[in-house]
Amino acid sequence: MRKINLTDTITPSVLALGAAGFGTGVSEENSFALMDRYAELGGNVLDTARCYGGPGHISEYTVGKWMKSRGMYSSGKMLISTKGAHPRFETMTIGRLAPQEIRCDCEESLAALGTDFIHIYWLHRDDTSLPVEGIVDTLDGLVTAGKIGCAAVSNWTAKRIAAANKYAAAAGRHPLYASQIMYSAAKPNPDAIDPTLVAMNGGEYAWYSENFFPVFAFTSQALGYYTKLDEGRLEGSARRIFDNPANRAKLPALKAAAEAAGRTVSQQALVEIIGTPDAPPAFPTVAIIGCKTLGQLNDSMAAAL
Repeated sequence: MRKINLTDTITPSVLALGAAGFGTGVSEENSFALMDRYAELGGNVLDTARCYGGPGHISEYTVGKWMKSRGMYSSGKMLISTKGAHPRFETMTIGRLAPQEIRCDCEESLAALGTDFIHIYWLHRDDTSLPVEGIVDTLDGLVTAGKIGCAAVSNWTAKRIAAANKYAAAAGRHPLYASQIMYSAAKPNPDAIDPTLVAMNGGEYAWYSENFFPVFAFTSQALGYYTKLDEGRLEGSARRIFDNPANRAKLPALKAAAEAAGRTVSQQALVEIIGTPDAPPAFPTVAIIGCKTLGQLNDSMAAAL
């Protein structure tokens, strides 16, 4: 499977397996089966977060249990990507990016995962009331201490990432290496998503392209929007978040491209953002796929094989 380069030693595959529901919405047994198959097909990065799986942080524990049972920590064949410093759910507009909060969440993730090293550590949300300097210094300390391989951010605007990396370069700190952003072939309805999320738009896309800055796309298949639209079963969150005239207008061309390439509609939707070897994307892109069944996983993985 194709990979992108974050550092000389951290090279994630262009499809990451999202583990948000592992151990809760997806049973441990089925989660293990999904991770087994994902590894078998050449994927090498599992994406989780401290807040996934409720107060018990079940997702990280499930991922860590699988990593240990399969010898992945000793083999180095799988990268761990986890996120911390998420606001408390009851006060989402109050950030948690104080140095002690970042360090505490990182330590708790290490313990839950059963490891002493996280390859990619993300701050789950931003707090624009705080200057970037202290945040960068804290993350730099985690890299220097050998607890994380590289620091990254989720739901930060390009403007804030640029400011952070400008400071990092001037101060000799480790930079931010990647961004997790809501990004798919379908554009979300702005009033239908959590206002603390950052979605790809024209300005963000231009900055990522100009700076060739790596992106990990979450909700990368738009909750199955195009497949459900094509099959006439669009409902629920996919309808609420993504259904609009502009997205509907894309379906005929997407379907035609899929048929010409021998792909399913869902595979073509992924190709729209991760590209192909002959037509790479404008910036390094990893799509985080959220699969609940082996059938879904096999279908999605074929987009990058």
